[in-house]
Amino acid sequence: MTISSSGALELAPGARDPGKNRQDFPDSVYPNGAIYIFSVGEFRRLGDIPVVGAFPFMMSKVESLDIDDAEDLILARGVARHAGI
Repeated sequence: MTISSSGALELAPGARDPGKNRQDFPDSVYPNGAIYIFSVGEFRRLGDIPVVGAFPFMMSKVESLDIDDAEDLILARGVARHAGI
């Protein structure tokens, strides 16, 4: 995803090209699932979380750590130790 001039999320140019390196894309962002604020009506209309057109809440890589399995937990503990948390 990229952030448009209005601040809304858009699909990144070439986002459907899995062979491209991320460094070849313009600066981009991706939803990490941490925070979603939307209307119930829009959710019902789409049948899904409305992401395209949303405004992002920017987070650092450390703030965005997502722990889904044992390996993620090991990584998060290492980051926390390094950061002194």
